Amino acid sequence: MQLQSTATTVNNIYSSKGISGLASGIDTESMVKAMLAPYQQRIDTQTIKSQQLINKQSVYRSLITQTNDFYNKYFDLLSPTNMRSASMYSEMSLSSSSSAISVLSSTASADTNFNVKVEKLATAAKLESGKLGGNISTNYTFGDQGAEKAFSFDLTLDNTKRSITVDEGDTVEDLQKKVSQAFGNNVDVELDSDNKLTFSTKEDRGQTLVLSASSSAMDILGIDSSVTATSFNLDKTIEQVLKDRGITDIDSLFEDDGNGKSIYKGLTVNGTQIDIYKDDKVTDVMNRIYNSDAGVDLEYNGIKDTLSLVSKNTGSGFNIDIGDTGNVLGALLGVGNLDGFDSGSDDPDKNTMTGVTFTEGQNSVLFIDGERMERMSNTVSYAGVTFELKETTGDQTVQVGSSRDVDKIFNNIKAFVDDYNKLIEDLNTKVTAEATWKKYPPLTEAQKKEMSEREIQLWEEKSMGGLLSKDPIVRDMIDDLAKAVSSPVVIGKDESGNDIKVSLFEFGIDTSKLIGNDNKLNLKNFGKLEIDEEKLKKAISERGEELTAAFARVSGADGSNDGLMAKLEGTLKNYASTSLAAPGRLVKEAGVANDIVSEKDSVIYKQLQDIAKNLVRLNMQYDMKKNAYWKRFDAMEVHIMRMNQQSEWLYSQQQY
Repeated sequence: MQLQSTATTVNNIYSSKGISGLASGIDTESMVKAMLAPYQQRIDTQTIKSQQLINKQSVYRSLITQTNDFYNKYFDLLSPTNMRSASMYSEMSLSSSSSAISVLSSTASADTNFNVKVEKLATAAKLESGKLGGNISTNYTFGDQGAEKAFSFDLTLDNTKRSITVDEGDTVEDLQKKVSQAFGNNVDVELDSDNKLTFSTKEDRGQTLVLSASSSAMDILGIDSSVTATSFNLDKTIEQVLKDRGITDIDSLFEDDGNGKSIYKGLTVNGTQIDIYKDDKVTDVMNRIYNSDAGVDLEYNGIKDTLSLVSKNTGSGFNIDIGDTGNVLGALLGVGNLDGFDSGSDDPDKNTMTGVTFTEGQNSVLFIDGERMERMSNTVSYAGVTFELKETTGDQTVQVGSSRDVDKIFNNIKAFVDDYNKLIEDLNTKVTAEATWKKYPPLTEAQKKEMSEREIQLWEEKSMGGLLSKDPIVRDMIDDLAKAVSSPVVIGKDESGNDIKVSLFEFGIDTSKLIGNDNKLNLKNFGKLEIDEEKLKKAISERGEELTAAFARVSGADGSNDGLMAKLEGTLKNYASTSLAAPGRLVKEAGVANDIVSEKDSVIYKQLQDIAKNLVRLNMQYDMKKNAYWKRFDAMEVHIMRMNQQSEWLYSQQQY
């Protein structure tokens, strides 16, 4: 909230509804104006003083904002550039000599390097189905003497189309040879359990096969139209999957859940019951298993066209135990029966099921500097470095490590110093500026009417100049900041328990020189910092822990042995904190914009209130004097008019 003066200079204050020199011929308004000039001057003086305080308040507030922007950038705990955090001075550069190992992070405080060989990757226990779809079934059967008559049809594998001819007397083996000549070993030709001709793609390849033919050939094959070998449809309902698997008595597997829905309660995985509804889609069942406590996921592999129960944990020792009394999960995985499957059992009747393949989970096995170790996961932490195993390496040795990222740490410190110097320079500029505001007071409305817009602009720039020149609060702030960056800081204790102190110049950060190359004093440099790039980078590389302590150390309650950032934080808060409990000195002086509480408690607000009260009193006094003067002049005009009337009467009498 910007406080404005309640009084203004009144341009037509001298106007009157009285008799302005009508009888006397006197310029009454000019005389009243001259007589009121001392009172108007008092009003103008207070109005100017009020505007100057408002201007000064504005400059203070811009300084509060600038200081807090700097604080929020480098001292706020949530800021990505928080220089109070020790991690800003220990940024590590991660390295791996092979893509077989990916380095994720490092908490090491010094350079760390070691050699790694990966013998095995950690895997999860998995129960995998066979190929679920991708077949084309026909109603064609070969006779005892082979094909009874010749016909042709087209097969398209992905984007490759070939015409296949079945000659009279061909067997299924003959047809396989012709298909193999057209597509290599990518398509299988077989007879199913009902002796019907089928075509299928290979597992693990994710290929699409399409059969098309003329209507006469379609009749021979016993199909209505072209057929595409498609992967398993995850949007099918469980009821449809069961029908596709040839299960007829579906209703007997489900019961009413009490809400009118049919539910199957016969499935347990690792002792956890998994409810399945008849109208569930396959994806619904996958999500329900994933969100259960069974410790497994039901995953679909689009390339292999398989469903798998996979342990959520990698490593050995995780088993998969299934109870499936109605064989609903078994039907989903395309096998006869999964009920009683127990991968941890020694009984082959329980740990082996036709149509599914179980693969035990295994630990990762690696060698670090020749020492063998096993881990349940492929994510390994060693010597503060966390890395992920991607591939086995055989006899290859991979060098893994982390080292201080000197350039990144240097850039972090340089960015901070640059912004700190900008703040210090702006503060110095304010206190050393010429106080032109004393010679160019704010213009009154009457004065503005007599000036051009350009003249007003130039005048107002001067009236804002040097408002904080030699300001004691700002000078104290500069002195305190300069003291914080130039004083030695404690980085620890020696063997005798004495403080170990260092100064920033030991790390290549020194205070700026006040005397320039031209031998002239430059007060704008007071309190600023200069960086010796080579020296600072060497310190980051060789004295990283000491540098971290110098910047980020927090010693205790009294703060006497704090590092640079903690000292600077205390100084910035002392001047620009907007906390209601402990406002900074600048905030006490000027308040914060749009903060009524801090504003009303500020020194400038109270001064403006006093001026506003004076202006009310002075304006009342002005109006009283104005009215009194006009009353007297009006009375004089009346007397003169009467005298004139008498004179005219006497003159008229003399004519007779």
